[in-house]
Amino acid sequence: MAVIVGPKNERFVDELNQPHPERPFEVKSRVLGLALSEYEAHFNVRLTTDSGFDGQYFSYHDLEAGVTELVDIHLYRGDQEICLKQNLDVVLEPNDLIRIGQLIC
Repeated sequence: MAVIVGPKNERFVDELNQPHPERPFEVKSRVLGLALSEYEAHFNVRLTTDSGFDGQYFSYHDLEAGVTELVDIHLYRGDQEICLKQNLDVVLEPNDLIRIGQLIC
C-alpha cells in the first residue's frame, strides 16, 4: 500500500517526549486524488488546489484548528523524488510514499 505523511502525522513523540520516526498513513486507493481524500477524511482536513504559483501548490485546511497553509505534495518512489504539482491522476504503486509538506520546490 502507498502511504502518506503530512502535517497531522509528520512526527509523533513517545511518553518520554522523545521523537521517533514518521508514522505514515496507509491508503488503499491507487490514484493520488482518492488517496488524498482518504487522508482528508481520516485527519479532518481539506486540500484544495491553489490557483497561484503556476498551479503547483495546495491549500491545506486543518478543520479542527481553523488553520490554512500552503503545502507541496511530493511522491517518493524508489530513489526518485517527484514534485507532483496538482496532478491528482497519478497512479500509485504499493511502495510509494506521498509527503504533504512545506514548500520545497
